[in-house]
Amino acid sequence: DEQINWSLPGGLVGGTSKDEENWELADAIWEAASNHGFFIHIRIGPYQCAEYSYGGIPEWVPLTNPKMTMRRPNQYWMDQMEIFVSSTIDYLTLHKLWSDQGGPIVLAQIENELGDTDIKSPQEDHVIQNADGTYATQQDYASWCGALAQRLQPNVVWTMCNGLTANNETINTCNGNSDCWSNWIVQHGQSNLIQVTQPALWTEVEEGFQIWGDDPSNPSDYFWSRDVTSITNDVMRWFARGGSHINHYMFWGGYNRERMSAGGIMNAYSLEAPLCPNGQRHYPKFDHLRLCHSLLAEIAQVLLNADSALNKGRAVKYKIANGSDDNSTWMVSTTEQRMFVYSNHDTDVIFVENDAAHSVLVEIPIDNEKKTKQQKKRLQQQQDSSRGDVMEIRSNSVVALVNGQIRFDSSHIDPQFLLYRRIITPLGSSSEATSSTKIKLKWSSWAEPTTISQSNHQLSALDKRPFEQAKLAQKSRVSSDYTWYETTFSFPTRISSIDSSSSPSSILTNAKISIDTQRSNALTVYIDGIFVGAGDNHKHREGNITITVDLGNITAVAQEGWHNGHDHNISILSESLGYHNLIGRWGASTKAKEKGITGSVTLSGIENLDGDKITQELVDGRLWRSYAGLQGDQPVSLYSTTTSGNNAFTSQNTVKRQKLKNIPLYLEQELSMSSMSIKNNPTWSVAEFETPIFDPTVESLVVDLTYGRGHLWLNDHDLGRFWNITQEGKEVSSVSPDTYSQRYYNLPHDWLRHDGRQNVLKLFNTFGFGGGDDVFLSCIRILLTEMKEVTNDMDGDIVPHACV
Repeated sequence: DEQINWSLPGGLVGGTSKDEENWELADAIWEAASNHGFFIHIRIGPYQCAEYSYGGIPEWVPLTNPKMTMRRPNQYWMDQMEIFVSSTIDYLTLHKLWSDQGGPIVLAQIENELGDTDIKSPQEDHVIQNADGTYATQQDYASWCGALAQRLQPNVVWTMCNGLTANNETINTCNGNSDCWSNWIVQHGQSNLIQVTQPALWTEVEEGFQIWGDDPSNPSDYFWSRDVTSITNDVMRWFARGGSHINHYMFWGGYNRERMSAGGIMNAYSLEAPLCPNGQRHYPKFDHLRLCHSLLAEIAQVLLNADSALNKGRAVKYKIANGSDDNSTWMVSTTEQRMFVYSNHDTDVIFVENDAAHSVLVEIPIDNEKKTKQQKKRLQQQQDSSRGDVMEIRSNSVVALVNGQIRFDSSHIDPQFLLYRRIITPLGSSSEATSSTKIKLKWSSWAEPTTISQSNHQLSALDKRPFEQAKLAQKSRVSSDYTWYETTFSFPTRISSIDSSSSPSSILTNAKISIDTQRSNALTVYIDGIFVGAGDNHKHREGNITITVDLGNITAVAQEGWHNGHDHNISILSESLGYHNLIGRWGASTKAKEKGITGSVTLSGIENLDGDKITQELVDGRLWRSYAGLQGDQPVSLYSTTTSGNNAFTSQNTVKRQKLKNIPLYLEQELSMSSMSIKNNPTWSVAEFETPIFDPTVESLVVDLTYGRGHLWLNDHDLGRFWNITQEGKEVSSVSPDTYSQRYYNLPHDWLRHDGRQNVLKLFNTFGFGGGDDVFLSCIRILLTEMKEVTNDMDGDIVPHACV
């Protein structure tokens, strides 16, 4: 199963960013799939959902026309979608990847999880109007998608998943969990054609994803993960009912590089997938699924060449397996116990299911002619004296038998698979190298300016209100999670009259600033260039929200930066934590999504002189300056000790930005950076290190990062967001050190340097050094990690997680 992401740099393939310049979709399909005997289901979309930002649709698309409504019968959207789909199909055709060309692509998907939501305001959504005056419906849009796919590539089977389908052009497929085998397939899918004229395809056996700050046992949205016995239980039941195909979502956990993750989604998409995000096996999940799929491959011809056993579950003779009452009564059941049988001339395949909350003994009729001598001997030993072949089935499980031999039990995990543990070996930190340390990190750091510098004024927007972040980035031609906002304010006259030369005293207590923004957005506030507070919302949702940041007590001490009697500068750093992946379904908008400051900004507090509450609205017609991106990114030549002459990084500001206006300065002077405290102000840091020798087939290199929030890069490749947020309700302690949502970030082997040059690890940290250089830098280590079978003499530390 291969998804094509429209929002990759370059749009599709051979992208323009450093991360994409050596990657080609055609090569990936041929080398990773065709050369290993795989067939491909290509999912073109363009909407993918997938917990990608905007569901995989580039941010600029809905900004091309204010009348666009995505995933609706809206001509502006349909024109953009057709351009992408047509370009994608042309590319796949050029590289001869379709099955009718001898390639491995046998299935293709258009759109994704298209709901039948009523279009409440056709005029407002600029929906296509028919000749008779009626408006097009969502089913009309689904049919248009199917017709588009068939017109552009008529020689492949097209699918549409989990929702509306173009019945004459596409196969309806299921996304979900147990509902796919218990309801969807029984009802012949949402199209009523499944196992009537179309095969049953399960395109997403959903297995969870991770959200920053969530408690795994009580996640805020969806679910964190599923036990492998539950997954295989569902898979077996699907094929018992005549299912033809499944795809695990996700089989490989993967990482969200650059800015790809949707709102609130972690850097590591799924730490609970069968393959860990770093590509290593997740024991015991991987091997249990491997046994499951090995059996399915072996019996595929029997299943596919027989009539479906859907709704043909056979009665099972059973009794409760309590271990004490051997004389309990045998009963017959099709409600909690049943079996499905598939046969050909020499093979019997039987799926036996137990829905009860307890184990049962069941009697299985087996054709003696198809038993091997070994099977006959084993079954003879299992025989009940009064009944035929008897076996025990655990609660809520499925057992698959081939010619009387138990070949797979969804509830039974081989004890050998449980012996593996995650081992980490420290290789380097900022401390002095020792005999056991192979890497010494050498750090350099500098501050991100907390006011918009005069040199960047012409690259910023000046208006009477903050500029919405997504539109500003698009207008500035900048791709960044960050936007700087700043304006000025002054205290009321009575506060301003306080003599600032006197001893320190609070003039505004319990000060707060309330900022209208969007969910999955973080805000950090600075007054006169000094950090005063921060707040965030990291929910996997979208919509308006007000974030209130506690500023504490504001004092009248001039030397501390609180200059009374004139304007003060207030700067706000907005940090997007990703755009929501849902579009036009489950309450999500079909319009352009917003970030940054999107409404009012209110400063409030208690005046110390007489206890009156003071409230000052800062979006009241005063001038605001908005700057897309960060200011402090520097070329490697400014800090690198590398002697190769090849710069590791290109400054963000070397990208040709679009000048917004030739506008006059409105701030009288720029604050000197030398007067700022670097402790809590945003900071850039870089370190160099040599690539250690390790085996990438079983080992991986990770950076252990447990301070701050921001982005990190390896040799100019953006590794995505990092954050030291802990799981909800949990605190880090010596007893429980691994309560971070994520602390390990993979350093891909392909992105490390193997030519003798130093690697360059770069971080932008919104919260700077906090407790100082030593505290911050001691929170960063480089580790080697692998899964090993536990032995008494193994080296390294055992961590409680199967994946990191």
